[in-house]
Amino acid sequence: MTRQAEPTTDELRDRVQTAWQSLRRQRSRSESKGELAGGDLAATEAAYHQAVGEYARRRIARGLGPDPQVIEAEVFDDILYALAEPARFAKQVSKTRPTSLARETMTLMLSSGVTLGETLAAARSATARRDSFGQTAPLKEHLRGWANRAASDPFVEACLKDVGSRQADFSRAVADADTLLNKLKVKLEREQGGAGRMAVVAGEDGGAELMATYAWDALVKASPDDAQEVFAAVAAAELAAGRIEHAAKDINRELSRFFAELVPRYFALISTLPRPRRKELTGGVRLTPALAARLVDAADGTDFVCDLDLALGFERRALPRRLRLIKNQRGYRRVHEMVAGRKVQDASTVVVRRSGPAAERSRRQTDD
Repeated sequence: MTRQAEPTTDELRDRVQTAWQSLRRQRSRSESKGELAGGDLAATEAAYHQAVGEYARRRIARGLGPDPQVIEAEVFDDILYALAEPARFAKQVSKTRPTSLARETMTLMLSSGVTLGETLAAARSATARRDSFGQTAPLKEHLRGWANRAASDPFVEACLKDVGSRQADFSRAVADADTLLNKLKVKLEREQGGAGRMAVVAGEDGGAELMATYAWDALVKASPDDAQEVFAAVAAAELAAGRIEHAAKDINRELSRFFAELVPRYFALISTLPRPRRKELTGGVRLTPALAARLVDAADGTDFVCDLDLALGFERRALPRRLRLIKNQRGYRRVHEMVAGRKVQDASTVVVRRSGPAAERSRRQTDD
């Protein structure tokens, strides 16, 4: 007896469209007869829902994702999440707060047919626990690759957009600080009739550099307003770097929470698939609650933004060595707080320019 060939995905899609047209015609006939339910209408509706279910399950099994032109999003989600009921595989996963990532992102990740063979092998390797302390371990790299599919999520996109803006702020503030320092150096050399004491210092590239040096206290005394402008530029750079790090923490936290839900659901979904497809997605590894918990724990310690080759990756920023020492100078913290508090629109206007003995006494009292 010849086995009937399995319909293709395109054929299943055509069946849904045909069933929908039949349903529309039957509804029109039933309405004209005053029949609101039952009879031929009920049978036609059942045939339509069966066709939708078969097509949706095929797309899920093949990792093809939703088809909103043919299947309503809510209907597709109902079928998907019924298959991805996480109860069994969530037993050993610690409870977390709900993620800020969208449900549409979860739907995309569950229905995109991600192959986990290498990820699961890395999680079961003898060095997995030792490697969990570093970010270059194979398991962390696989998790970052998996998470990269969530780069289009609205929450993640907003964070990445903010990072781009803050990186521009940082670069601009560092350039401003360098310009102000050079301006101050030239001013002092002009007023003092020559360069300050020469010293050999370590350059940014590790080599030696020869430069003129001045005692910062003497510099502040000679040109207090200029020094305050340097403080403001350095503070702006430091704040921008802090915002970039804050965005990294936000993305890592929310992706960690996302994986705590994604992994048990995806394990449950894979378990409903035919054996050949399960083997294709898992590399033949048996899925267990313990293995799900191991992946979730690894995700919790993964830095998802450190790989600059991925859409999620970006470079954190830190003050150059030449500017870090300025943070330790007297008066810097006050200016930093003013910039952070947005008491002025531009860092260069932080200083209220005053002159005379009263202004000098006010500066000394504030610094102290």
